[in-house]
Amino acid sequence: MDEHVEARIAEQLRAAYDGPTIAPFAQALGVGDVAAAYRVQEINTRLWEKAGRRVVGRKIGLTAPAVQAQMGVDQPDFGILFADRQVAASGKVEDRLLQPRIEAEIALVMHEAVTDPDIGIEDFTAAIAVLRPALEIVDSRVEGWRISIVDTVADNASAGLFVLGTQESDPRTTDVVNCAMRLIDSSGVVSEGRGSACMGSPFIAGLWLAKTMIAVGRPLAAGDIVMSGALGPMKDVRLGERYEAEIEGLGKNFMAYILCFQQPLFVDQIQSRNECHRCFSENFIVNAGAIFSKQFVNIAFHKCFFLHIHFGKIFIEYFFGKAVIDIFRAIVVILQDLTNVLQDLFVFVGGIGTKSKRFQS
Repeated sequence: MDEHVEARIAEQLRAAYDGPTIAPFAQALGVGDVAAAYRVQEINTRLWEKAGRRVVGRKIGLTAPAVQAQMGVDQPDFGILFADRQVAASGKVEDRLLQPRIEAEIALVMHEAVTDPDIGIEDFTAAIAVLRPALEIVDSRVEGWRISIVDTVADNASAGLFVLGTQESDPRTTDVVNCAMRLIDSSGVVSEGRGSACMGSPFIAGLWLAKTMIAVGRPLAAGDIVMSGALGPMKDVRLGERYEAEIEGLGKNFMAYILCFQQPLFVDQIQSRNECHRCFSENFIVNAGAIFSKQFVNIAFHKCFFLHIHFGKIFIEYFFGKAVIDIFRAIVVILQDLTNVLQDLFVFVGGIGTKSKRFQS
């Protein structure tokens, strides 16, 4: 594979973190060329490390046999966990993501480095310090999640954010195979599963990762976090939602989630209401003809709601991620602005009327 192609795709992926998403690139990189995909991932990992980002562990993906079959592979994949992508448990998430999904996992926190390529499951388990309930918010920089194994591997295994619960469990006494998992939001249970859904056991998944990382020259170190893989189906993240994971024997992990989606599309890129929903941002854009306004950014669009006026249509969405008072304040701002627009319109129409009368006289 041409190194220039790999470097170009790596650059496109880095840029995509700021939006918008990019088209699938497996064809250009090489269909089924997982090695090339990992080289792209490594290019970005090294650049991010050079920029000061700190690696704190790894994540394992594609641990469910059904997902592997869908991707046409017979093994999982891995990505890199960076310190700046960890979110405090029970905290609010206010981050820029593109198309986030959430899943519950068991996190393994390593007690010691793993450097023996022939390590067995017992020795690997002994190298784990504690287990923690975890939530992973996966995200894809590839448009519409239209990914193959090559796309997701190059995209750092679709890594987004991760949350570790505060409760610690002993890996030697916790049943990680039969433990039940429930992922809950305000509507109730949205995903269920068991530890066995993760390659038969999260420890088996972790052992695969440990050996793989030795082979690629990035062995697991003491203190590393291993997100071992989903225990049940992932779910789309909803704005302003609160998510809680319950894992039998490991306790609970919960978080309040307030998401700020990526930079808004320009108006000529907005073709449908669905795309309008992608336009969440800290900016607030109103298109009336060729006029853009960002004057609501400080109050009106404070992760509560957005309003778009384009192509003669008005879309208003309310998200109760903040206190109700903020919403009322935002409504007042909108009404004030609409009043100003109407006043300008009346002045404009009045001016036309005056000119018309002068012309008639």
